[in-house]
Amino acid sequence: MALSNSQYDAIMREYGKQQMENQHSQDARKKEIYQKVPAVKELEAEIAERSVACARKLLEGNQEAIYELREKLADLKEQKALLIKAAGYSDDYLELHYRCKDCRDTGWVDGHKCHCFLRAQMKLLYAQSNLERVHSFHTRRSSDLFRRLV
Repeated sequence: MALSNSQYDAIMREYGKQQMENQHSQDARKKEIYQKVPAVKELEAEIAERSVACARKLLEGNQEAIYELREKLADLKEQKALLIKAAGYSDDYLELHYRCKDCRDTGWVDGHKCHCFLRAQMKLLYAQSNLERVHSFHTRRSSDLFRRLV
């Protein structure tokens, strides 16, 4: 059964909420790391500064700047990862964490509905179909009938 526009919008609102929760969780993890390992924040600032400087050089026509940047960024990212790991955190601690790694909580993979979207769709349609109440009614009636027979 196809979804109505309002049903589709309801599912997509849930994905939006999940994405916001993911972002808030990541922000909280960053804040925690910055408090426990201030050097990580400094490294991220240096990464940003070098990236902006490289962009300026590229705009000025210096095509070699990108190679220098890649090399330096790899070194800075490695230092950052080592600091995080030394503090007892996992490698991906500062990354966004998704409920569904396939679609990254968007509901879509390569232009097709993700399995998690299809699951949310079935759950919504089931909830709106009253089948749950019908099933519950039949179960109660069957158990009442069984008690009378016994």
